[in-house]
Amino acid sequence: MKVRPVTAAEALPVLAPVSRWATTGETVEQMARAGHCFVLEQGGAPVFAWSVQAHGDELYILAAAGRAGFDLTDAGLAIIEQQAQGFASVAFQTRRPGLMRKAGALGYQPAGRAGNGVIMRKVLQ
Repeated sequence: MKVRPVTAAEALPVLAPVSRWATTGETVEQMARAGHCFVLEQGGAPVFAWSVQAHGDELYILAAAGRAGFDLTDAGLAIIEQQAQGFASVAFQTRRPGLMRKAGALGYQPAGRAGNGVIMRKVLQ
């Protein structure tokens, strides 16, 4: 598996499912273009994409989506946390109860509301 930076246009096909779970009025394209995009490739094909943006001392996940034969919540958040070295925390917003539960098991805590979603935050050590 390989992580590589990509353009927003390259990330959009993998990020497309984010639109059905949107928590704000932003489009997936706007979220991708607002941040730095990356993909995780397996066998040369992208299986996970994300867009992140620095918000002060926090790395904020603007959008993330993918499909693979393994748990992308665990793998994706671990990769993003590695990218967040030097930041005090990692956060994202979601309205998906299953994602909140899985992220909670990984140390993320509800930290407020945004749009129609919940902000989940993990303080890094």
